[in-house]
Amino acid sequence: MIDHTQDQPEASTRGPESREVAPRADAARSHAPMSASDVLSALDRLLGELGRVDALSQRIGAVLDRDDGEAALATVTEREPLVRAIAAESARVEAAWTDLLRAGKAGPDAAIVATRMDAVAALAARIADRDRVDLARLERLRDALSADIEGLSVGVQANAAYARPATDAAPSRARFQDREA
Repeated sequence: MIDHTQDQPEASTRGPESREVAPRADAARSHAPMSASDVLSALDRLLGELGRVDALSQRIGAVLDRDDGEAALATVTEREPLVRAIAAESARVEAAWTDLLRAGKAGPDAAIVATRMDAVAALAARIADRDRVDLARLERLRDALSADIEGLSVGVQANAAYARPATDAAPSRARFQDREA
C-alpha cells in the first residue's frame, strides 16, 4: 500500500486559528538536488511568477500616469513578497543548474533550460527597466508633493501672522473698511 501522507501539506504550527499550510514536499525539494527537468519546471514557475510581477509593474505605471502615488505604493507593497520569493528561487535554480553543468548531468534538456533562463532574464530586465522609469516618476511626484506641502506651510504661517488675536472681551470687527470720504 502507498503512503500518501508524505505528499500532503503539513499543518502550520501557528495554532488552530491559522489556515496556513506548510507543504512538506516544497521544504524537502528546496534542499534536495535538482535534476535538469526539475530546473526546467522551476524556470517555468519563475516565468509565471515574473508574469505576475510584470502585470503589477504595468499597474504601477498606469497609476503613476494618474499621479496616484498612494495606489502606486499599495501596488509596490503587494508586489514585494513576490519579488523576494522570485529572487530566492532564482538563486536556488541557478545554483542547481551550475551544479548540474559542473557534474556533466545537464542532459538533453540543456538547450531548453538555456532558452528558458534567457527568457527569465529578458523578462526580469524589462521589469527592471520599467521600474527605473517608474522610480524616477515616483521621485518627481514625491518632490512635487513636498513642494506643495511647503507652500501650504508658508500660507498657514502668513495667515497666522495677519490673524487678529481672539479675545473674549472685544467683538470681532473688521480692521479695514472700504469707505468713501
